[in-house]
Amino acid sequence: MAKAFASSLTEAIYRIRLKESKSVRVVQDELGYALGKRGGASIEYWRKGHLPVKLSDIEQLAREIVLRSDLDVLWLQDFLQSAGHPNPERVCQELLPPAEGRFVQTVTEPVVTTLPVDTTLFIGRKQELENIAQNLADPACRILTLMGPGGIGKTRLAVQAAHECADLFPDGVFLVSLASVNDPDLLLLAVANAVGFSFYSEETAVSQLLSFLRHKQLLLILDNFEHLLGGISLLVQILQQAPAVQMLVTSRERLNLRGEWAIALTGLKFPILEAPTDAPDTQWRQTFTQYSAIQLFIQSAQRARSDFTVLEQDKPYIARICQLVEGIPLGIELAASWVRVLSCRDIATEIEQSYDFLATRWHDVPERHRSLQAVFDYSWDLLAQPEQEIVQQLAVFRGGFCREAATAVAQTSILQLLLLVDKSFLQQTTTDGANTRYHMHELLRLYAL
Repeated sequence: MAKAFASSLTEAIYRIRLKESKSVRVVQDELGYALGKRGGASIEYWRKGHLPVKLSDIEQLAREIVLRSDLDVLWLQDFLQSAGHPNPERVCQELLPPAEGRFVQTVTEPVVTTLPVDTTLFIGRKQELENIAQNLADPACRILTLMGPGGIGKTRLAVQAAHECADLFPDGVFLVSLASVNDPDLLLLAVANAVGFSFYSEETAVSQLLSFLRHKQLLLILDNFEHLLGGISLLVQILQQAPAVQMLVTSRERLNLRGEWAIALTGLKFPILEAPTDAPDTQWRQTFTQYSAIQLFIQSAQRARSDFTVLEQDKPYIARICQLVEGIPLGIELAASWVRVLSCRDIATEIEQSYDFLATRWHDVPERHRSLQAVFDYSWDLLAQPEQEIVQQLAVFRGGFCREAATAVAQTSILQLLLLVDKSFLQQTTTDGANTRYHMHELLRLYAL
């Protein structure tokens, strides 16, 4: 009972801490003062597994916590019962009358988030945003994976979607950045740090975190998860023991959980043209700026060179650039950064000669995203050697291939093809409602050759 009380008390302290942006020590001191103590020593003592002796301390502490947090009647019942209160129903009726219902955050009180503020305008992905919002609004969707190759914009899309859906999660939206977490055993600590939770007792760390999350209605964004699949058991435990917690995961690889929902991302929309000499009245010219890939190139080019304007003769080459990188946002941004010194025509020519050209020295971008070479190197290292050999054999196909062709050239099974789809090395499409074809991104194909 003492452990349960310590867990409930700690949950309340961290909820107040997040809401009021104060340190744990300050919150504990203030709660102690409210009880007529000389600071937070008693609060700390109770958090270490001891129960209050005085009934008045329990009730006053409960009253102060309810006033300063958005904790509901379920938490209050657990708190009072774990403290050994003889009549928790009376206190619940007094502090949270039924007419008022559950304490929830109002529209005037923003949801707690740890989401970054983007420095550039979000472009495109309207359909994907709608799909994510629809899925997250469904309580059955507990874990949603945005999967795709590096540079496709998974993180940016996840953050944008979380901003738009934040009101669905009264207990907050928390970004868990995993790019620098190299050990699956550190995943637990990364999640705890993201939600502002500190371990406080001899109980196992995972039990403490699960107890903290158990009654929360929040969203965890687990960003860059592909290299931590060895720690996936923590996600399973959260799904099983924290029923109102949802997870939005970005990964180059499917998680392969039974309850996983997944959205496979492809490039931004771009016009298809046969040659830069297309006639001026061709349809793609008339709708040029309606394509999200074109919009991203223009925005990125104007950041690189403030006086950049799109001339009529530039349009086919900008379209060609977007076509060469197949709409990959990172590739488009890297290409557009060269308008400082090259014409759009020259940029397209350089990409046609070698994708190594697509690199930057941006300091606010992770090293693995400073060139497409680095992006592909990172993904390649996630493959086992037999998988690398299959990709190299399949790279001879330009424009896609069917299952039978893959079997003839690389002796691949359907399971091996599915594995490469799940790892974002192949895209799968169905034509005519029956025939399945596989496609490897052109730049990735060139990398594998």
